[in-house]
Amino acid sequence: APRFDGRVRRLGLGQGSIVMGSGGSAYGGTEETTRLTGGASTGNDGGTTVVSTDKSGAHRDAHLDNCKFWLMCAVVMNHCFQDFFKVLDPDSGRGWCGRDSYSTRAFGYRVDLLRLGRGFYLYLNLLGMPAFICVSGFCSKGWRRDVSLGDGVSLSKRYRGLVESLIVPWLIWQPFYVLYNYRTYPVQLWSPIGVTWYLTALFFWRSSISILAQIKTGILLPLLFLCAIAVGFTETPDTSNGLAFLDFQRGIAFLPVFYVGACAISGETYARMKSGGAVKRIGWVVTIGAVAVFTAMIDGAHTTDSSADGTSEDEINNIHVYCFDEIQRYLWMQGPYVDDGEGGTPDTPSGAPLEHAMYRVIFFVFAFLCMGGFAAVVPTDQKWYTAYGSRTMYAYLLHLVVIRGVLLIQDIAVPENLQPPIWGRAIIGLVLLPLLGTVGLMSPTCKRLCHWVVEPKVLGKIGFWEKEAIL
Repeated sequence: APRFDGRVRRLGLGQGSIVMGSGGSAYGGTEETTRLTGGASTGNDGGTTVVSTDKSGAHRDAHLDNCKFWLMCAVVMNHCFQDFFKVLDPDSGRGWCGRDSYSTRAFGYRVDLLRLGRGFYLYLNLLGMPAFICVSGFCSKGWRRDVSLGDGVSLSKRYRGLVESLIVPWLIWQPFYVLYNYRTYPVQLWSPIGVTWYLTALFFWRSSISILAQIKTGILLPLLFLCAIAVGFTETPDTSNGLAFLDFQRGIAFLPVFYVGACAISGETYARMKSGGAVKRIGWVVTIGAVAVFTAMIDGAHTTDSSADGTSEDEINNIHVYCFDEIQRYLWMQGPYVDDGEGGTPDTPSGAPLEHAMYRVIFFVFAFLCMGGFAAVVPTDQKWYTAYGSRTMYAYLLHLVVIRGVLLIQDIAVPENLQPPIWGRAIIGLVLLPLLGTVGLMSPTCKRLCHWVVEPKVLGKIGFWEKEAIL
């Protein structure tokens, strides 16, 4: 027992990090892979942690579930913004790295609301998936604990859960997106489409713990960040649909973010991040400041109803601005560093590879800063949406189908002369659809209706596994 406790403390898994629930399940334990970011946990932060109990009897940290809910809202809102811009830009005549039309200005053309929207969208890109990946790592500490203890039986059970929760949904959703987007032969099964990249990436990240968790954290994390930056200099094979094989670049680029959550954030660090007071005030400053910085960085809409003069408010005030489309692409980290030598196009970015590598370093610094600010401002007590944070997989896998299905029906069923104006599209695309894609899809009703395609859990029922766990 003393030997076990010592190892657990060194892993950051002691008091203040994990509390076992009924049935021996812990956050990052045997039930973690039944959800996108997993099972149940609580911490000991001086009595401020609020704990709920799910139907399995396992304890849950209300703050962590609140974080997962709002991060899924960020992911869904991010995609809603993307779809809105895809319609708005062609309709308003905006080209690559161009400025928005004068007609997009609000309140008598005095306020450039769209610039603020684009700044907020870039903040969501910087926060959403990186923070979710970090949370996934934090919820995978049980893997690291079992590797340290040499508990092969527990690891074998984890791998079974990993296959059930990630590979089986992949085998359902990847063919669906293949049929929807790429009805070609040979079948484009090995290039993740839409949201499916995260299923294969999370499978790879968690599986890698068995090997990488044996390396000292002080050595491991610098090596992973070095790999994340260096991978941009390498070529990634594409399949015939033009997509990257297993989204290799993004899987490697985000690997250190996962391991920061798994190795570097201890229970005590997590408790300080959500302690409130001055930490929360700093968190609000960072969050609001990040949106303000992105908004200031990008160019605004034209200041007159004629774009012939090509003048924007920032050029009048001699303020240097950056291309919104370029920043967006850097934040996605989907491909290698490429220089077309022509100042950038929708297919290839501008700038030399070393410049891109520098941008990736900047990305990591500010992403972790925004993550800390976000964790500080999220409520620690039970809210009406706290339980929704345990059903993020449903919103993650279903939201693109719902959002783009509604927009497709609107385009097909509504005549062109009856299509809503820009403000109507904004209400539909940036208010109603995000609510449907988050609160609607994380509801108990959605879980009851859709569990068979999100959490099928079929392998155990059909006798796929050996009766005894083997490793």
